[in-house]
Amino acid sequence: LNRTDPKKRGVEWKHLKHLTEGIVRFEATDEGNIDHLVFSSDGEYLVSKADDSPLLVWDPKTGKKLNVVADKTLEDKPFADMAFAWNNRWFAFCGGENEIVLWDTATIPWKSRVLSLNTGPVRQSLSETCKFLSFSHDLVLMSVTQEAGSDDFAPSKVFLRQWDVFSGEQISDRIDLAEYFA
Repeated sequence: LNRTDPKKRGVEWKHLKHLTEGIVRFEATDEGNIDHLVFSSDGEYLVSKADDSPLLVWDPKTGKKLNVVADKTLEDKPFADMAFAWNNRWFAFCGGENEIVLWDTATIPWKSRVLSLNTGPVRQSLSETCKFLSFSHDLVLMSVTQEAGSDDFAPSKVFLRQWDVFSGEQISDRIDLAEYFA
């Protein structure tokens, strides 16, 4: 649009210019199809996940790639969900069985730790897969998990787990959500 001769710019040009303002073009990547995008609450970061590639951290204002989170903990992991905490200090990713990866975004590169779903009294008898992640206002990481090998998302096979993001310790044993759906 900007290459259009200014003498030929009419109402239509102004309308198209208005519609395209704020559109950011991102650097090309050969990472494959993007499966998921998540923005930080302050709009400073956009994280993308594509196929079996690492997480890519972008500046949504410029479209420039800021970081490639090529963490060994992500290798060969199927994707389920990812989320930023409301203060943007913490970023979590879940995929694969039995673990969630939590990053401290205040460190460069982001420092990670793995939170295991194999904790508590059921750890020996049950394997779980993380399906959804969220952070509470008081920085408790919550995950909804499903019994591994279960194809249905039946309430009897769905659980809630909670962690303190500072210590990485699980706050409570898993909560069986079946009682809330009964």
